Amino acid sequence: MDDCARKFNTHIIGGDTDSHDELTMTGTALGVIRKKLFIQRSGAKTGDMVCVTGNLGTAGAAIISLNKNHPVDQNILKALFEPEPRINEGIALAATGAVSSMMDISDGLAMSLHDLSKASGVGFKIYENKLPVLPKSSIYLKAMSCLRRLFLRAGF
Repeated sequence: MDDCARKFNTHIIGGDTDSHDELTMTGTALGVIRKKLFIQRSGAKTGDMVCVTGNLGTAGAAIISLNKNHPVDQNILKALFEPEPRINEGIALAATGAVSSMMDISDGLAMSLHDLSKASGVGFKIYENKLPVLPKSSIYLKAMSCLRRLFLRAGF
């Protein structure tokens, strides 16, 4: 966590950082942004395009691989154990003025689209063949018949 915070010139000042028997992660971020760059979940409009800035389901592929004692590629493990926030991408997208709404998809694409839909009052049409997926995680998960479910329900 400290390495990630340093990379984005921020600090971890508290929170639920103790250990548990199960994996528990919580966080709160506070910051300052110029008002014209602030993008909410509620701005999506009919006709907008849905875009993501990374590969879907990679962390979920790591969990499944580890649970099945399957050898796991280091890039897939890194997505699980060293997730990288899309700070720079978010800042760059906001600066274009072309983005109407935005949110993280750490709860999975389906849940995030549900939340965006509820906040904005619009629906979404997603084309499965256009979802960005790491080839190594895709091949393994197709063999286990859980590809679609994982990419829609698992975060990065």
